[in-house]
Amino acid sequence: MAGVAVRGPSAKSRNESARQGMRKHREEMRRRGFKLVQLWVPDPNAPGFGAELQRQIQALAAQPDRAADAFSTAALTEVWEDPEWKP
Repeated sequence: MAGVAVRGPSAKSRNESARQGMRKHREEMRRRGFKLVQLWVPDPNAPGFGAELQRQIQALAAQPDRAADAFSTAALTEVWEDPEWKP
């Protein structure tokens, strides 16, 4: 028909489609044994972030923590060798 505009899906149906996709993704991740976690993290664009990052890097480099290294290595090894854990 001449003069008739063909429109795509409405914003409402696109939003619903996006919600359904996200719901499906979350269900799949839960099925695979994952849990959704939301947390606050430092903003790398915040004033002073770079200076604080450098300060912490230098502090860590100056005093290597062998106990922490051993702990994290043991924890990761335990997870990777657990037959019940599936990536």
